[in-house]
Amino acid sequence: MVLPYTVLTVSDEKVGVVGATVEDLANISSPGPTVSQSNLLSSVQKSVDELTKQGVNKIILLSHIGYQEDIQLAKKLRNVDVIIGGHSHSPLGTPSLTGWPKLAGPYPTIVPDSTGRNVYIAQSWEWGKVFGRMKVDFDDQGQVVRVTDAEAIPVDASVPEDPVIKSLVTALHAPIAAQANSVVGNTPVELPQQSLMGYVLADAMLAATKKAGAVVAFTNAGGVRGGIAAGPITYGQAISVAPFSNTLVLLDLKGSELVEILKAGILIPSQGFRYSRSGAVSPSLNGAPLESEKVYRCCFNSFIANGGDSMFGVRDSIGARSDTGIVDIDALTEYLRQNNPVKVDPTSRRD
Repeated sequence: MVLPYTVLTVSDEKVGVVGATVEDLANISSPGPTVSQSNLLSSVQKSVDELTKQGVNKIILLSHIGYQEDIQLAKKLRNVDVIIGGHSHSPLGTPSLTGWPKLAGPYPTIVPDSTGRNVYIAQSWEWGKVFGRMKVDFDDQGQVVRVTDAEAIPVDASVPEDPVIKSLVTALHAPIAAQANSVVGNTPVELPQQSLMGYVLADAMLAATKKAGAVVAFTNAGGVRGGIAAGPITYGQAISVAPFSNTLVLLDLKGSELVEILKAGILIPSQGFRYSRSGAVSPSLNGAPLESEKVYRCCFNSFIANGGDSMFGVRDSIGARSDTGIVDIDALTEYLRQNNPVKVDPTSRRD
């Protein structure tokens, strides 16, 4: 069971910490059928009210709903002092460095709640590139009297490594280093995350399921978590691209069903499948237009097959369905081994 809140004791003071996550959790991840969610605003306020009744007057909301969503939520809440957020990867108060994105707002961002009391909102951008720090002083009634030492700190070579953490990471990494560093293939060109890498993953899915009758495979852009530079490809790099352990699911779809599915979201197809969401290019497979009543055996990852990314047409399809049990990372590494060096042709794909 996941607790809605906890109470920490800091210097003999009780601090309440409430947790919140995105309301579309089931759509962007795979929590399973046993996980349900309550309304965001009412459930957060309920937890805050319970803490307040317990005499806790310093309350932090640990949020994973996004920066703009934090702002809107703060305006409707009461008795929350600080929101430490995530999900939208919004850079707040970070220095102006070459290649860094434009600031989304100040660090912290100050928003009045439903009673006019200030709420202090902070995020630290993404992927551990920045640490956030701020000192919050409260009075005896739990009111914030000042916020000082507030800054976003870039994690670069000037930040010394902690020797204890370094030794722990080294020890834990040792057993998996050999596998992570093993070479599973090569690529003569860079495989960017937002283009060629997705095509390679879709091609790998198709190759793994062709013997079971698949004629096309699709992956979602959000399921491609990284790119790969030109040169040798290690297992560690491959699993950083496909880290979710999705299985490959086969679905029998009529051409008309597949067309409607493609209208609902952006999917990355395997070699030989071409389409355009704008309608400029009608869906075709190996040069032949899709036939409305013809049944095509399609391969999707289990996240999409279960309706992830709002692909409800895939989830609700009534044709034959089977989960192969093949894990996407295994399909990818086997494809890289069998197609070494890997080649990818983007010309006959989605426009």
